[in-house]
Amino acid sequence: RMLQLLAKNDLLLALGAAGLTYAASRLAGLTPRLLYSAVAMLYVFAMHVLNHYTDKEAEQLNDPVRAEFFQRHQAFFLTVGTISILAALGLAASLGTLSFALLLVLSVLGLIYRITIVPASLLRYVRISKLKDIPGSKTLFVAVAWAAVSALWPPLASQGYLPPAALFSFCLVFGLVYVWSATFDILDIQADRLLGRETIPILIGEKRTL
Repeated sequence: RMLQLLAKNDLLLALGAAGLTYAASRLAGLTPRLLYSAVAMLYVFAMHVLNHYTDKEAEQLNDPVRAEFFQRHQAFFLTVGTISILAALGLAASLGTLSFALLLVLSVLGLIYRITIVPASLLRYVRISKLKDIPGSKTLFVAVAWAAVSALWPPLASQGYLPPAALFSFCLVFGLVYVWSATFDILDIQADRLLGRETIPILIGEKRTL
């Protein structure tokens, strides 16, 4: 039951983000700090938890048991997710204005991914009303968000610039998360087809994605 609970509630993902942040800091030549890993962990946990409630249809098709779990504990997870992102922003603010601003931008982009941002009056001219409507965007945006908060945010927040090694660690984290996300897109391909999503496996096929 404990393992099932950890798998369902995104806590393992958050711990993975904390570990990647530690590794990215070492690769970038920074002294790893618990604060960096804590911010990444809280950010990733909040984004994944809160996005469950903006994409209920896909969750019910892909994993009905998990969807039912989140629906049953909706008030709890919405509260914990909100507290997590506020705590992450609070910790970021302790490092300065630039640190806070960078994380705030990442948070806003993560929260509006599945929200309609194009007015209805313009939909006759543009086909895309949400960021998630961009073909193949899910895998790309997830990887960029993880890599940004794990590899780019720590040196920018602490030093105000990006050392060359930070770009290497960004590419490494991006690649790992991109492969992970694309693999799950393959597992979710049937539900994505039913919902009309254009993920990478749907665009280029399962074999080419692998």
